[in-house]
Amino acid sequence: MKLTQHRIAALVVVSTVLTVAAEIVFWHFKAISNPASAESADVNSVFEALLRVGLPFLVVPTTALIMGLIFSRQNTQAPASRISSIPKLEAAWTFIPLAIIIGVAVFGGAKLMDMEQTSQNELEIQVTASQYAFQFSYPQYGITSYELVVPVNQRIHFSMTSEDVVHDFWVPQWGPKQDLLPGMTTNLLITPTEIGDFTVICSQLCGVGHTYMSAPVQVLSQSDFAAWLSQQQKAPAATAGMS
Repeated sequence: MKLTQHRIAALVVVSTVLTVAAEIVFWHFKAISNPASAESADVNSVFEALLRVGLPFLVVPTTALIMGLIFSRQNTQAPASRISSIPKLEAAWTFIPLAIIIGVAVFGGAKLMDMEQTSQNELEIQVTASQYAFQFSYPQYGITSYELVVPVNQRIHFSMTSEDVVHDFWVPQWGPKQDLLPGMTTNLLITPTEIGDFTVICSQLCGVGHTYMSAPVQVLSQSDFAAWLSQQQKAPAATAGMS
């Protein structure tokens, strides 16, 4: 198949139209559910950027392949011809993807730095995992609970460890998750942005009871969380840990 200027122009036009159509579809039909934390929103923004940036790299080669098959079938009697080198085109498909990859890497790195940025106004919660339960301690308030209760729009610093095997801390709507390792302390920073009831689950196979290893999560308003803290601090020590 001889690569003429007309066919290159046709490829560019068709690929552009199909790419724009695909971008519109992705814009209106999001494949990612609404995030419930600032960190989940950051992860989603990077993932959506990768999807949208990657669409042309799917559409253009596929379009070129289909058009090549069509033109080749129309010229089955023509002798095979060698595709001549086009320096400008070769430079374009080398440096444009390189620039896109660098841009996405910088964008993703900036989001990762935001997710790992600590602040002075963090609520510290210590998470201890064991077969097959989570325990949550609030060292600033002297509270221990088997239910995770946090305030909305507050940066939470989870300091986590395991008493036996490797477990995992994951609230799907919050996005990021973190392993809990025996003899080590791992950390996770989360800023819940949606009030409601959620569930923290263990996403690491940790034994025969792994399926049932979960704990309820409540994200409350600041005033409701303050009221919960007051109630827990007034509760008898024997019952506070079972709230």
